[in-house]
Amino acid sequence: MTRFDQSGFQILAVPSRFATITDALNYCKRQITDYGDERFFQIKIADGVYYFDQIEIDFFSDKVEIIGNVAHPENVQLHFSSLDNRCGFLLQRGNGIFKIDGVTINGHGGFLGYGQWADESYGAGIMCAYNSQLLVGTGVRVNHFYYGIAARYGASVRCEPGVIVQFAGDVGFFAYAGSMDAQHCEAYHCAHVVEDLGFGFCAESGGFINADCSNAAHNHMAGFYALTNGSLWCHDSSANDNRHGYLALHNGVLSANSINRRTNAYQNFGYGFFADNGGRILANRCMANENTVGGFFARHYASIDITKATANHNAGHGYVAINATLLGNAAQARFNQGSGFVIGQAGFLDGEYLMAYGNHAYGFDLNHAQAYIPNARGWKNGLGRMLKNYSWVAIR
Repeated sequence: MTRFDQSGFQILAVPSRFATITDALNYCKRQITDYGDERFFQIKIADGVYYFDQIEIDFFSDKVEIIGNVAHPENVQLHFSSLDNRCGFLLQRGNGIFKIDGVTINGHGGFLGYGQWADESYGAGIMCAYNSQLLVGTGVRVNHFYYGIAARYGASVRCEPGVIVQFAGDVGFFAYAGSMDAQHCEAYHCAHVVEDLGFGFCAESGGFINADCSNAAHNHMAGFYALTNGSLWCHDSSANDNRHGYLALHNGVLSANSINRRTNAYQNFGYGFFADNGGRILANRCMANENTVGGFFARHYASIDITKATANHNAGHGYVAINATLLGNAAQARFNQGSGFVIGQAGFLDGEYLMAYGNHAYGFDLNHAQAYIPNARGWKNGLGRMLKNYSWVAIR
């Protein structure tokens, strides 16, 4: 007997009617081939533990969905072999379905322990490639895959708020020449220690991610990362206990401006915000507090917009530009163990009403640099308001 839910989906129960998810997908493919893409199918997975090598979705229909237990995704455990670069769910060459939701996707074999990975285990829990597309529901959890959720080469993935990736290798949420919407999502404990990899959210090679209001913590390298012309939105987000909170390299762009709440990089082991080799970070009203190396750091032709940003209680300097640019008005540096603002090696600081207060070294430390800082203020800094060495400074 054919069952339908209240929304009109034909229910394909696994394992009571179909032994596996693959069997149910093959049924959908045959029905679409024979009767056209007019019916709606829901592959409904019962609570339980299931084992697979890889599930490849090799057709396109926006009227097919795979649903487990949306309220309790931990009750539907899908275990996949991640050896030989296998993925959990693989969609490529323009194929795709409407949605996957209510499941916990686990990789086995590749993950050897925190930050340790077997060779040739570089697949993803959900991989969309070559113009494929998918909606990932709020009740999806991905663990122990080298990439948690990936969109590559023109693919498009939308993650509903609440998706969580843990213990990935290279990246939790990854857009490589593809696009991803991952707002209000979470990435934790991503690491491949030997390779110095491990990022919560990453946009690379022209890829784009919207990770607004998302959280990234305990990742080996950085919480949010853009490189090689990748672009990542991470407004109102937070990054803590990573090496760096926000990282932009090789012409990558991070837009981290605070909109409704303060974007916050705190208690990271490196810098809160780090732009290098032409990277760019927009950090209006952002906070970088209690980081081990420093608050904001730009180097090698990179730039950071520090308009109304705050760098407080960092173990190093508040703001640093080495052969790079910091620009923006009303930035503040307070109670840092180093200096408030450090500009060197042809670096440039451009901003009005900057304030350095209570830092252990200088308020402003300028060495072979330029600074246009009208109405700059600095007091109660341990070594004085300003150190100027072979530098040009405009201040009034």
